[in-house]
Amino acid sequence: MAQSIEHCDEIIEAWRKAGTLFMIGLELRHCVLFERMWEIIDTGAIGEIKMGTAVDNVSVGGQYFYHDKQRRK
Repeated sequence: MAQSIEHCDEIIEAWRKAGTLFMIGLELRHCVLFERMWEIIDTGAIGEIKMGTAVDNVSVGGQYFYHDKQRRK
């Protein structure tokens, strides 16, 4: 949701003031790319991480969750 408790509190406060529905989408927690990334990091195979960038390009819209077989390897 955010990188600090303070920022989470700000988001919750804004949501409460808006009086609308609120949703957090965490679908990337189960993305093969990110699962594999965390496996490699957790084993220490590449040492201490100082900085990183991950790009996972997928189409937006109705096709987002229909990943092809290549992405599941």
